[in-house]
Amino acid sequence: MTDGPWVFIRYRAFYDVPRCLVFDHGGKMYYLYCEFLDETEDYSKDYKVFLLPPEAARQVEEPNWEGLEDRGIFIGTFPVALARFDETRRRLIDVGVLYDWLSGPEGKKSGGTDGRRFSSFTEKVLSDAGWFPGREVSLRLWEKWKGELVYDDGFTLFPAAERALQEFGGLKVEQSGPGVRFAREPFEVDPLQAAGEIDRFEKFAEQIGEKLFPLGIAVSQELFMAISESGRVFLLMMEIHCLGNSIEEGLTVLVEGR
Repeated sequence: MTDGPWVFIRYRAFYDVPRCLVFDHGGKMYYLYCEFLDETEDYSKDYKVFLLPPEAARQVEEPNWEGLEDRGIFIGTFPVALARFDETRRRLIDVGVLYDWLSGPEGKKSGGTDGRRFSSFTEKVLSDAGWFPGREVSLRLWEKWKGELVYDDGFTLFPAAERALQEFGGLKVEQSGPGVRFAREPFEVDPLQAAGEIDRFEKFAEQIGEKLFPLGIAVSQELFMAISESGRVFLLMMEIHCLGNSIEEGLTVLVEGR
């Protein structure tokens, strides 16, 4: 065998090739799930690729993997026909081919959320932190934020910030472990974490050409989260980095370590 790297797999369903398999590589645990489609009475032509959290390791050792995909971060899809296994097709997989596909245009294109606001993984993490569709913060908390940040500090509250904080304000996400690209770290949607930082926010607002309003704090409480007038979400401290073009994209990056 050439190319590679080749890694050992664990699998459950087998039809020509493993249809449900798990492997560890680079300190991360991946799950390739090939769904059986009732409408065609055949397996899908693609694996769905998930990054599993460490706590899923116990289920991987059990006979039943039902629902394992719901515990992972969906990365993308990978054609079954491209998968390279050892001669037995039961021991090893060439992860180099998989990584090349996922990093290419087709693999990146497949990693969306099917029109939903969040992936199943991100939605569960946010729900565990207290979020639900239609959520609104209390009037008391809202008035406290406005009093300290708008009236005292001089921040300008604009619609994009108001919408994001009304729905997600007050959430504290406790998480750890590997993400798709970066470690998954805790974050808190509490704009008061940036009280007294108006000069810093105004400097970066001038740099990006939009006003900024605080959202909270992230990355071991070392970086401020902010949102711009157009709805873009940023991390900032000594520099500024855009997480996404919407509150949904920004939260997804933080939750999934993208």
